[in-house]
Amino acid sequence: MIRNRKSLIPMIVVVAVVAIALWSGNALAQQHRNPVCQAALDNPQLLAELNITQEQVAQLQEINREMRRQMAPLHSKLEVTRIDLEALLDADNPDRKAIETKVSQISDLQGQMQLIKINSQLDARQIVGKQTMDKLQQMTRGRHNRDARGNQGQQGRGGRGDRGDRSERGAKNNGR
Repeated sequence: MIRNRKSLIPMIVVVAVVAIALWSGNALAQQHRNPVCQAALDNPQLLAELNITQEQVAQLQEINREMRRQMAPLHSKLEVTRIDLEALLDADNPDRKAIETKVSQISDLQGQMQLIKINSQLDARQIVGKQTMDKLQQMTRGRHNRDARGNQGQQGRGGRGDRGDRSERGAKNNGR
């Protein structure tokens, strides 16, 4: 019985590490949005406010397309590698070395994806300048965190979304 416990603890640690790697991979994948939100490039009012020319818009759109081209095969490889890792973990007798290799492959792919995103952001910044790029990203980031009514969203905020807080709901229900 003691022997089983000793071998179980390292396996639990491996599973925990893999779970963290998979969770962070999903979070990282969500971060791989275009360096300049396409919706912002389609907003003439925003472009005028930032003094971004049509020529710059065309260049930024090409940067976005190229980034998506480069990311597509990496996303596919990442998904296949995660599926392979899942199969290794489901095995009756998991091969720790193979699991470590898959986790390392996942990490490498995520690193490649991060570099592509950073290079795209730097390319976009060369076109419109650092201040304009920072302002554009700040403006689009604020819009992503709000719903159509301007309410703060639940995503990444730990908030209650548009459901309101419990005291408001309680007051509404009590006043039927």
